Amino acid sequence: MLEFLEDRISAWAGTQPDIRAILVVGSQARQDHPGDEWADLDLMVFTSEANQYLTSTDWLKAIGRVWVVIPSQTGDGDPEQLVLFEDGYKVDFVFYSLEELQRLGQTSTLPGVYRRGYYVLVDKDGLAQQLPAPSFDAPPGQQPAEAEFLLAIQGFWYGAVYVAKQIRRRELWLVKFRDWTMKEGLLKMIEWHARASHGWDYDTWHDGHFMLEWTDSQTEEALSQVFGGFDAVDCWHALQSSMDLFRRLAKETASALGYDYPAELDGNVTDLVKMLYKADDLLA
Repeated sequence: MLEFLEDRISAWAGTQPDIRAILVVGSQARQDHPGDEWADLDLMVFTSEANQYLTSTDWLKAIGRVWVVIPSQTGDGDPEQLVLFEDGYKVDFVFYSLEELQRLGQTSTLPGVYRRGYYVLVDKDGLAQQLPAPSFDAPPGQQPAEAEFLLAIQGFWYGAVYVAKQIRRRELWLVKFRDWTMKEGLLKMIEWHARASHGWDYDTWHDGHFMLEWTDSQTEEALSQVFGGFDAVDCWHALQSSMDLFRRLAKETASALGYDYPAELDGNVTDLVKMLYKADDLLA
């Protein structure tokens, strides 16, 4: 569905001497859960002049009509341009040096984004052909150290107290803002729980993608209760449901890993949240 954009990008890259290779990664290159009609196009662009594409957007005119361009960085800190073309077609251009392409060609393993799948769109020097073939599977998982595991638990329960106090203040925007930090911690625990149950190479994808396919049925049922609306009653119920789900997952994961679960912290926070909830006269 994005072939027409790939053709335009290939033709444009052919007129740019500094661009030596472009690889397609992400959903368009995956075999498992390949891109659908709403998928975007993720491009790894290898060039000797990356700065000119990061400081200007004029070059995009040769590819198509642009609605908006957002300078950004990947999770690994690599510079990128997030481009929304006419009719809502989204293309992420990530820029790398030629040295990075050479390094990838010399290694026997690939970073996770390439491992799930890639194909070559432009390869002027044949360097991309030297890359290892994608394995089309998930990057290997890693068990959290006990200190990392404990910190995640502490962060969640710390956030629960903050959110409860903001509900009492009726600072509902702050509730939603800080609740998402708790949800990030909850997602991490959902992933750890799934891998502790199935093995650390079990595929939990990223950012919650395809969650209902890899998490357990009990968690799936509980997730319907952890997001509330923009009112105090919903926020209270969502907080309590999030706490219940996190507690079960964290305790089961701790047991599987042989780590201690901080039950005293859990109990202290839970008692305080219950007290704040019961004393909320506006809910009567």
